[in-house]
Formats: sequence, structure tokens, C-alpha cells
Amino acid sequence: MSIGEKMLGWFIVEEDGNEAARAAVPAPKAAPPPKLAPIAPVVTSGSDDQLLGRVLTLLESLPANAPADMKRTMVAASLAAFGVRIDAVVASGQAALVALERHGAAAREKHEATLASTTDRIAKLEAEIAAGRQIIAAERARNLEATAGLESEKARLRSVLSFFEAR
Repeated sequence: MSIGEKMLGWFIVEEDGNEAARAAVPAPKAAPPPKLAPIAPVVTSGSDDQLLGRVLTLLESLPANAPADMKRTMVAASLAAFGVRIDAVVASGQAALVALERHGAAAREKHEATLASTTDRIAKLEAEIAAGRQIIAAERARNLEATAGLESEKARLRSVLSFFEAR
């Protein structure tokens, strides 16, 4: 039997959204089921992740407009029915938060290291590009100088040729 099914026997959830906790009052057989999704029983022998996952599923399946005190009562009764202590759930939740913080910190460190190495690589590439542009500019200047020298020499040779052609 799941927590959701067992909760049907403990609490009556009316269709108009008004919930009333009535301990040990069985739900009528012909009444439509409330909007509580049945889940597998929460067990303490499973891992903390499973325990937290099942408790979260239970919390998410509660009617949204139910008062917080009623939700706490329903969850506490469901957990007690399966032998799960609230302090165990709280401890698991705190441990999960610590683990998530560590994971987040490790991800941030990796992110920062990637940014630093990529920024360094970009700076090196930009320096290499700048050096390449200097080489291109120097080669263009040498090419212009060489072309001017060639044109000058061609003009000198043409003067010799034109001297002998004029005869």
C-alpha cells in the first residue's frame, strides 16, 4: 500500500478544495479520489536520495491550497505510518544541501579555471594575430620598395633598349 492510498484512509479531501483532517475516518468507497498522487512507501532502509525524493513527491502531491499546518500534519502522519522520523528527513535534507553546495562550488571552480585558461589562450592568440599583422605590414612595405626598385631598373633597361632601337 502506498502513502497516497494510506492517506485516503486518514484524511478526507473535499472536491471544493476545503480539506479537513479527520484521524482514522475511512474515505467513502464511492467518493472520487482526491488529487493526491500515490507514491511508493517511504522507507528508512533506502538511501537518503530515495527518502528525500519520495518526501518531495509527497509534498508536491498535496493540494496547493491546503493550509501549511494541515500539510505538515498529513506529511507527519504519512511518514510516521512508514516508520520514518522527521529528524531523519531533515538531516537528509541538510546533508543534500551541503552536497549541492559542494557540487556548486566545484562547478564554479571549474568554470573559473576554464574562463581563466580560455582568456589566457585568447590573449596569446591575439598577440600572435598582432605579430602576424606586423609581419604582413612589413612584407607589404618591402614588396612596395622592391616593386619600386624593379620599376626603376626596368625604366633604366628600357632607356638602353630605346637608345639602340632609335638608330
